[in-house]
Amino acid sequence: MYLEEVNQFKTIMLHVKKFLVSLLVLSFSLACFSQKYQLTNGKKFHKVKFELINNLMVIPVEVNGTELSFVLDSGVGTPILFNLSDQDSIQLNNVTEITINGLGEGDPINALKSTGNKVKLGNVQNLMQNIFVVMDAGINFSPNLGVPIHGIIGYDLFRDFVVDINYTNKSIKFYDPDSYTHRTAKNSRVLDLSVIRKKAYLNASVLVKDDKEVPVKLLLDTGSSDAVWLFEDDQLKIPHKYYEDFLGKGLAGNIYGKRTKIHRLKISDFVLKDAKAAFPDMETFNSIMDFGGRNGSLGGRS
Repeated sequence: MYLEEVNQFKTIMLHVKKFLVSLLVLSFSLACFSQKYQLTNGKKFHKVKFELINNLMVIPVEVNGTELSFVLDSGVGTPILFNLSDQDSIQLNNVTEITINGLGEGDPINALKSTGNKVKLGNVQNLMQNIFVVMDAGINFSPNLGVPIHGIIGYDLFRDFVVDINYTNKSIKFYDPDSYTHRTAKNSRVLDLSVIRKKAYLNASVLVKDDKEVPVKLLLDTGSSDAVWLFEDDQLKIPHKYYEDFLGKGLAGNIYGKRTKIHRLKISDFVLKDAKAAFPDMETFNSIMDFGGRNGSLGGRS
């Protein structure tokens, strides 16, 4: 019976992801209209295939005529390029030096800001995209994923479309919001999202131990390969059974923490029992000044 419930939950979560991202983009569309992405040739939607690697979506993105591979990451604002050693021919426009913060155990990093770039995904294009470029050769996600990864892209792309992500078919459809008609699917729920500083959040609840259920505000983060990250506080205590582990790599270095299981993760009326969770070391987040009431992240594994 338990396996049947798990399989049902996985099926339901595909619908949840689909509508979460659709709502995310509808909210983004109202938030900002600069550097706009558009569908070319009068299309009402465009379909893009992606590779699903370690619960992350890898998509082909063309930057000023050079085809690169990006992770689709709803937790990132402006697109970021890195690992360009084998792409010396790429053209970058209007470059200035900047410093950016990122997750990891290191310090803020030096980078470049490039404006006025043409970014394309088939019939989806932006002729005036800002891009950050990290030149540190040590920042390289390719070895962890086994394929070349040249950057991450998120908010600026989500902002201008209704986005339908199908994890089963490994495809994404970008719809023109003006011509999109929402159709309710069976076993799906529509959830409210809040968009703060180019990041989307949803409300859920967790049962960490055999005591009270704790309401949480989670960042919707398709760039995380884990199910859920939680930030330890007075209500969210790390269970006694855990192990120390490498959780991932951020722009500012490695991220470590504790892996464990929590009794339950609940989103609307969907419940995942014995959910795998990670509690990252909070020193990793020293560069973040304001969490906006956030208690963690909901990643691609969920």
